[in-house]
Amino acid sequence: MIKAAIIQARTGSARLPGKVLKEINGKPMIEWLINRVKLSSNIDKVVLAIPDNSEDDVLFGIAKRLNIVCVRGSQQDVLSRYLKAAKETSADVIVRITGDCPLIDSKIIDEMLDYFEKEKCDYLINDVEYGGHPRGFDVDVFSVKILKKIGKLAISDYNKEHITTFMLENPGMFKIEYYEVPEGLYRPNYRLCVDEESDLLLVKKIFDYFKPREDFTAREIISYLDNNPKTAEINKNVRQENN
Repeated sequence: MIKAAIIQARTGSARLPGKVLKEINGKPMIEWLINRVKLSSNIDKVVLAIPDNSEDDVLFGIAKRLNIVCVRGSQQDVLSRYLKAAKETSADVIVRITGDCPLIDSKIIDEMLDYFEKEKCDYLINDVEYGGHPRGFDVDVFSVKILKKIGKLAISDYNKEHITTFMLENPGMFKIEYYEVPEGLYRPNYRLCVDEESDLLLVKKIFDYFKPREDFTAREIISYLDNNPKTAEINKNVRQENN
């Protein structure tokens, strides 16, 4: 069974243009994300799924330099990019990760893949609203079989851009499981994805604190923020939008 982590990313962003290329300790944010995903012991292949716009050529170059697969396709039809990536890697299971989560934790990926296999669900999500990890550690796991089913049934532009929404809108058609974290890791007030400058500032402070390490975990990050509440509140006014 081939398990592929598909990272969807693009350079265009209305709220923080070029955010995936913003430098953190001398590296673009997307590079940190890719390297942290590579730490997973359960992932067989890492894929960067990007638009086929010329402005995203720089992301293709980063993927090539980091020796990972890169697939290109429609900017708005993200679903088609995932289907292409699944076909190119011969994947059976997909781990969906968005390019705005540079602190993604490989241990969370591994734990969720184990849970997914054990529970034999169609879709596993660690949404913070249902007892999951703080935003920024977001992981979606689903089978390629389910992805192909969505590809046939999802017709709205919204569902094609936000590929997991079709499952959430049609729970009777899928076995959906919500991954709940231990109480010590449940921090719904922490926000660790990057959409605005204040998000980036917080993430930079975290990377600065742990440097030169690249393998620090979600548990360590949460402990740091618990002990530095003013830092944790840097981006408290940022509003979450759908990925």
